[in-house]
Amino acid sequence: MDEQIQQLADRARAEGLRLTGEGGLLGRLTKLVTEAALAGEMDDHLGYGKHDPVGCLHWSPGRYAHPRLIHRFQLLLSGL
Repeated sequence: MDEQIQQLADRARAEGLRLTGEGGLLGRLTKLVTEAALAGEMDDHLGYGKHDPVGCLHWSPGRYAHPRLIHRFQLLLSGL
């Protein structure tokens, strides 16, 4: 992995991209890694992935109490 990171840094330098500072490679990598880690934590916490259809079955009417939404949810469940 260290070799891949070195190659990435070398490529960034060759293309004129800054490694640190605003808009630099380090900031972009930090953002990507943080977002991936948070997505993984949410998947673990919820017990399913972001676009996993099983997430529809974990819907809570108390969180979305608008009558139209409750009716749509009931229709969705009746089709199962």
